Amino acid sequence: MASINFGAKKKTLCGLWLFAVVQLAIAPPLAAQLMQKDQGDPRYVVREYFQQALPQGWWATDPMRDPWGWSVDLHIPVDWRGNPASAAMAQCPPPESDVWLVIESLSIHPIWKTAPWASYQCLKR
Repeated sequence: MASINFGAKKKTLCGLWLFAVVQLAIAPPLAAQLMQKDQGDPRYVVREYFQQALPQGWWATDPMRDPWGWSVDLHIPVDWRGNPASAAMAQCPPPESDVWLVIESLSIHPIWKTAPWASYQCLKR
């Protein structure tokens, strides 16, 4: 007749339960740490800047690397009034922005009423 060792199963279940408790204890700090912004990723930093800085209804494409630095297309709403080139100038990140920690230059290409307008290059000061 074969005997069953219940002691080993209890130890295994206790070990799994303890493992689960430890995982739950460290999971929130680890998840928060993984969700923090990466200051070294230019695409992330530029994308975050435009998501926070642009007026309602405006949007910018994801940043792209070009030979002179980085560039974005700035889409301006059709009902907006003004000079799209000057609007691009006004959207340059300020000197204290995190953007300038990771890039040297940013070209903004305004697009208004489905037409491209003169671009503006923002430089690190």
